[in-house]
Amino acid sequence: MSIRTTPRILGKVLALAVVFISAGLFTGCGAFWSPVTDTGGSGGGSTNGSYVYAVKNGTNSVAGYAVSSGGLTAISGSPVTIPAAPTSLAITPANSFLYIGTSGGVYGYSIGTGGVLSSLNSNAVLISGVVPASMDISPDGNWLLVLSGSIANGIYVYPLNTSTGIPGAAAQQNLSVPLSGIPQAIKFAPNQAIVAATFGSGGDDTYTFNSSTGALTFVSPINFTSNDAANSSDSTVVFNATSNELFIARGGGGNAIATYPINATSAFIPSNQAILYATSGTNPLAAILSQSGSYAYAVNTGPLVTPGNTISGYTVGGSPSSTTNTVTLTTLATSPYGSLATGPAAIVADKSGGYIIVLNQSGNSDLVEYSINTGVTSPGQLQLNGSVSTGLSISSSNVGAGVALVATH
Repeated sequence: MSIRTTPRILGKVLALAVVFISAGLFTGCGAFWSPVTDTGGSGGGSTNGSYVYAVKNGTNSVAGYAVSSGGLTAISGSPVTIPAAPTSLAITPANSFLYIGTSGGVYGYSIGTGGVLSSLNSNAVLISGVVPASMDISPDGNWLLVLSGSIANGIYVYPLNTSTGIPGAAAQQNLSVPLSGIPQAIKFAPNQAIVAATFGSGGDDTYTFNSSTGALTFVSPINFTSNDAANSSDSTVVFNATSNELFIARGGGGNAIATYPINATSAFIPSNQAILYATSGTNPLAAILSQSGSYAYAVNTGPLVTPGNTISGYTVGGSPSSTTNTVTLTTLATSPYGSLATGPAAIVADKSGGYIIVLNQSGNSDLVEYSINTGVTSPGQLQLNGSVSTGLSISSSNVGAGVALVATH
């Protein structure tokens, strides 16, 4: 499964004339660990068929790793050279194709045995004229959403050939986006009926989605209120399994995870519902729900002091509905967790549900694997399981910029 990304990069990358992030999920000064031995591709332990792919905008390549109980193992042929500076990533639900958004458009790769990548279209660009801040693929695998890094370019929807992976002409361009802020992340709800997008300091928008035509219809904005910090900035949006609750990583001074009830059919957010804020570390940039939905984790890309450079963890409770915000986020007793390296900026959950992987901006152990404790004592706690040095680099020193990470479903 994926995550935004880390979308902040796009604005930074465009400023550098080249970006997303992926943006990018959930996290918090509790347990820190001593550095572990870099598993560096030697692997060991049992594999589960899960793969993660990482990019940074200072290196024109994508690095892939197999996820296992013994840590992360480099995929054969990794890293793979790509034609332009990367900005975002997306994988089809069937794990057949990987799409890489770059400063030169969107490129595609088939995912073969062992997670090995092979270029589509002879490595020629599949979609030109856009610089994706974030991308997502519909749960049925038939549509690719591209949130362009330029607000004037808006949101594009492309039909996908599920056999060849080649996208068709854009079915829709939606320009109903905030007039301020920078595009950060876009996400389909699990039911595919609705979509949400974040725009940094410009707030967020919700849309309905027509699975037959690919049409997006703007429904409502999510604006900051008097309860938010004046410099709040939203970077990542996550849906729960029933598509009736949004989880948003709110940084830029907000330093919290905000949750909103949402109608899973109409994408309407009741204005009279209280917003739940769960305090996170400094500048939460990306967030993710565990596969079970029982836990939420967010990466805090802040200064090199606590509570920056950490991962906060929460137990998710309550029974949210489309009209009532009853969700609860309770900080895990052992949260936050150390990120080993500098600037944790992207986070994903592997398809087995047993592991969380975090990509940092820099450091010798910039890609870190954690296992989720399922025992009676401290359930949900993240336990360090291994790390690798990807060899990737960023082209900007801006906190949280230039990083994207995605995992197979």
